[in-house]
Amino acid sequence: MKWKFLLMPILLMSLIGICYGENITVELLPGNIEANIGDTLNLSLVVKNVPEDGKCGGFDAKIYYDSNILNLSNIQLSDIGGSADLKNATINPTYGFISLMWFSNLPYGNITIATISFKALNPGEANIALRDTAVVNGSSIGYSYKNVSTYPATVVIKPNLNITNLSMGTPLYRINTPINVTITNNGHADTNRSFSVDLYADSNKVGSITLDGLNVGESKTLTFNWTPERVKPYTLVVVVDSENMIPEEKEDDNRVVRNVEVIEEPIHIKISPSASTTDLDSTFTVNISLCDVDHRRPVKGVEGVLTYDPQVLTCTNFTFLLNATENLENITFENGKVIFKIMGGEINESGPMAKATFEAISIGTSEVKLEGTNVSDKEGHLFNNVTLNQTTITVKGPNLNITNLSMGTPLYRINTPINVTITNNGHADTNRSFSVDLYADSNKVGSITLDGLNVGENKTLTFSWTPERVKPYTVVVVVDPENVVCEEKEDDNGVVKNVEVNPITTYLKLYKISQDNNTIRAGINISNIPGERPVGGYDIYIKLKNLSVINVNSIGNNNWSLSNNTLFITGFNFSKSGEFTLANITFNVTNVTNTTYSAILYKDKVFLSDTDGYSFQKVILENEIVGTIKNIKISPEIKNFINTMNLRIVGDINITILDIGNLNDTLEVPIPNESMVINITNETIENINKTLEAAEEIKDMEIENLSDVNNTVKKIADNINPILASNFNITNVTKGEPKKVNDKVLSTISFEAKNTSKKGFAIVRIPIGNMNIENITIDNGTNIIILKENDFTNKIGWYRILTNGVLEITVIKDPEINVTLSAKLPDSPNGDSGSSGPDDDSSGPGGRSSILRDPYPDVASGIKSEKIKEIVHKSKIIVGSEIDGNLSAKGLKTTLDSTDKLLEIKEDCILVGGPKANPIVKKYLWTFSVKVTNEYPGKHRGVIQKQIINGHAVILLAGSDRWGTKAAVEYFKTLEDIPDEPIFVEWRDGKAVKINKP
Repeated sequence: MKWKFLLMPILLMSLIGICYGENITVELLPGNIEANIGDTLNLSLVVKNVPEDGKCGGFDAKIYYDSNILNLSNIQLSDIGGSADLKNATINPTYGFISLMWFSNLPYGNITIATISFKALNPGEANIALRDTAVVNGSSIGYSYKNVSTYPATVVIKPNLNITNLSMGTPLYRINTPINVTITNNGHADTNRSFSVDLYADSNKVGSITLDGLNVGESKTLTFNWTPERVKPYTLVVVVDSENMIPEEKEDDNRVVRNVEVIEEPIHIKISPSASTTDLDSTFTVNISLCDVDHRRPVKGVEGVLTYDPQVLTCTNFTFLLNATENLENITFENGKVIFKIMGGEINESGPMAKATFEAISIGTSEVKLEGTNVSDKEGHLFNNVTLNQTTITVKGPNLNITNLSMGTPLYRINTPINVTITNNGHADTNRSFSVDLYADSNKVGSITLDGLNVGENKTLTFSWTPERVKPYTVVVVVDPENVVCEEKEDDNGVVKNVEVNPITTYLKLYKISQDNNTIRAGINISNIPGERPVGGYDIYIKLKNLSVINVNSIGNNNWSLSNNTLFITGFNFSKSGEFTLANITFNVTNVTNTTYSAILYKDKVFLSDTDGYSFQKVILENEIVGTIKNIKISPEIKNFINTMNLRIVGDINITILDIGNLNDTLEVPIPNESMVINITNETIENINKTLEAAEEIKDMEIENLSDVNNTVKKIADNINPILASNFNITNVTKGEPKKVNDKVLSTISFEAKNTSKKGFAIVRIPIGNMNIENITIDNGTNIIILKENDFTNKIGWYRILTNGVLEITVIKDPEINVTLSAKLPDSPNGDSGSSGPDDDSSGPGGRSSILRDPYPDVASGIKSEKIKEIVHKSKIIVGSEIDGNLSAKGLKTTLDSTDKLLEIKEDCILVGGPKANPIVKKYLWTFSVKVTNEYPGKHRGVIQKQIINGHAVILLAGSDRWGTKAAVEYFKTLEDIPDEPIFVEWRDGKAVKINKP
């Protein structure tokens, strides 16, 4: 009693005190506790932020709580609390009481008063509050702090229902899908109250399952049965305790959402004939089977139409093989059709459904297939995903087929032989005569009759066609157009080929023969006139400047006249072909004080005609008689180096020819723009000299092995020189590693010629020494084009090989240039070409041994079969697309041939890429049994097939896209030999796999 009496002044002072408390707080820590029943909970009673200048002289507080949930079991004063001069701590069934007073050593700052212990009794949420709280300062008067904040603690002892798993198989249309849902009480108290778990598909309730309580840590797995009614995406929602029957620690984790896609598994109806070929008047059966039937969704009804060609087959019987109610079966025979329907008991497994019996009544081929087919389940719902196959029945007989249609490039008014190969690839000989007709557009070119053809026999016929116009033509070949021969197939008797008829390119050149003072002798030369179409007439106009005409001698019945500085020469009644001189002209310089003169063929007034009077439609003019060339400026210090300067006008390109006398060399400069001025300086001559010197050094380099070739090509690449360039930069010079191919070693040098304006040119010289040129290709960003020697009509460029071991490349457009060089290695003593070098693997006595050489060094190492290696080694790999080359074809061989031209097949080859990417595939696709398109055989799918074309073995590796082509190439590399029938493949999961015919 005395102790309580002494504490009373604290309470009195707290009632009258007016000391402000700043930010003093009284807290129970931790503020939130989750506990299990039976746990003992310890909370710290803490006073915070007591000011140092005021200190704490006394403390009073009552602790309130829910005694149904918690039991206050202990109040343990802290060291600071226990050091108070006056103190009291009472455990009361309703609340606890703590009162302290310090007379010395007054605390401040953050003070822990006591640890208060509770025991968890029952589920619920209890709030432990502080009331009547007073904090007194340490002055002698003992004023209490005002505005002291108190913070209670909350104890939660509740269950918590949570969905810890939602699992199912792939949901299938109209098939029960079990959905497993696991519910767990991961709270801190059991619950014995019932609650529901509901499943929804979209907004429709699938089902509800009730649970009679759940203990702490307990889990229960429930199974819902869901039968999807539609093929579509669904949103599945599981909700536990949707009516909030259970007070829980959390109410926001009672729901799980899952998006799923409902599909329908296909059901297959398969047609299986007892034989794919049959004799005339014989019978065979066709089984119709239900496949991939799911017992969870039994089949009840099937209806459809079995169709066939009634000209070839007749159906003599149709029988169901299923048990069904008799009056629910229906079979109707019509011409070329069997209409059937069956509705009966449940069909729970795959198996035969019906059998049809056919008789072969005529030679031919008939498809047997199903149409209008419906399959329903036991509840009458249709299967929406029914797949069907079809089969082809051949009644044995002959079959006439066009296996080859080939020709050279058709030229206007020149006879073009067209070779057509007819094969009997049926099952019987024919001794009946039939015709083979050839049409160009709708005009018949000719007809040839064959007196029968045995099985496996083929005959090649040659038609002669002289195109009458320069245009695209459609060439059509039809075998047996009157259907004299009864064949297995009648739909493969025609072949269509689109060809482009072009004019023959002829050349007419006006050039200077000699000059004696003011007299100039000139000639007109004609070249590239085919023997099949000789020249028989001409009209030529020549524009003259500062020239008069003394005499003209020309061939045929001729005449000439001069008017307004224009010389006109005409002639007829002769026949000439090949290359010949048309006329010799003697000019006189009119004004001797003016050295500027010219004689130029009029571009649109030169006409050549053949002996039948038809014009040659493409005549390329070359002019070399020009007095002054204004575009070329010669620096004074090198004028003595230039002997003569002539102009060659080839088509639309003016080429200035400079004779560099002291170097025994010529420089041919294209002028792509009339306003362009080209400066020939001492630097030009120095660059020419530098290349010549490098060429002499390279000539002296020995080439005996791969290492020597590598060093030589490196020397060549280091000395590539732009001799003369206007608006062009030469960059990115690289060299490839040398590769041995047969008796030669190949290596490639590449560089870019970048055009910095719309008009320009570059002349690049490469010292090649004794190396040979295999080919030069240019990549203009769209196509890979083969560059030709002295092809001045090419609007991209051309090349010349100079006699001093120098290659000169002239480019007008903006290409990437690839030069493939070759060298032949000397024969070794054992007869092999080449000798051991750093790249050879040799060992044995004296450092030399017999080396086992790879017979196919150019074939990729990924090919294992010796047979396939030999085929690849002997075949030319032809691509039309750089993508197919890099992605696929380079996996076959080190050397590839790229083309954008419709070239003739003249050797064994492997064609890589479809008809869109590879022009040769486009040209010859008609010869292959599988016609590859962008749609067939389909995305990422390809085909491997073989054909004989022009007497050569041709393998096609092609796909509907680049990945289909890659699949064909990669699967081809795994074969042991080439099969006779096409192989279909697909690029799947990063590899090529074989598939059935789509």
